[in-house]
This record gives sequence, C-alpha cells and structure tokens, in this order.
Amino acid sequence: MLGRIRRLRLRHILVSLVLLSAAYLFYLYHHISRWKVLRQWEAALPQHNLDLPSPEGQNGRYVHFSTQIRGFGWNNVLAET
Repeated sequence: MLGRIRRLRLRHILVSLVLLSAAYLFYLYHHISRWKVLRQWEAALPQHNLDLPSPEGQNGRYVHFSTQIRGFGWNNVLAET
C-alpha cells in the first residue's frame, strides 16, 4: 500500500513537471516573438537607414548625454533628475 502511494506521488510530480515545462516553453516562445517584433521596429528607425538625406542619414546628428548615470541604483538615478 505504501509503495503504491509513493508511485502515485512520483507520477503526479512527473506529470506536474512536464506540464510546467510545457507552459514555460509556451511562454518563452511568445515572449521571444514579441522581442523579435520590437527589434524589427527598432531596426526600421531612421537613424539606422544610412541612405536617408540629412539630418537622418549617414551624417545625421543625434544627442548623446555623456553624463548619464550608469551602474547605480534607481534612487541615485531618480535623484539625478
């Protein structure tokens, strides 16, 4: 009787693991596909198209802030603003 209960528990655990793994893979597949769409959208932005005329093309000008805080916590970043 005790061995049967252990086998049932083991079977339930294995089935649960398989179902959780399948759900996680399903989530990852849809999450990654959303990132692909975002990357395609970013690649289509004008600063990545060098054939466009000025100011967006090869000699385009974009603002870069070199004083941006990096590697600190959010409280430090929020205090900076």
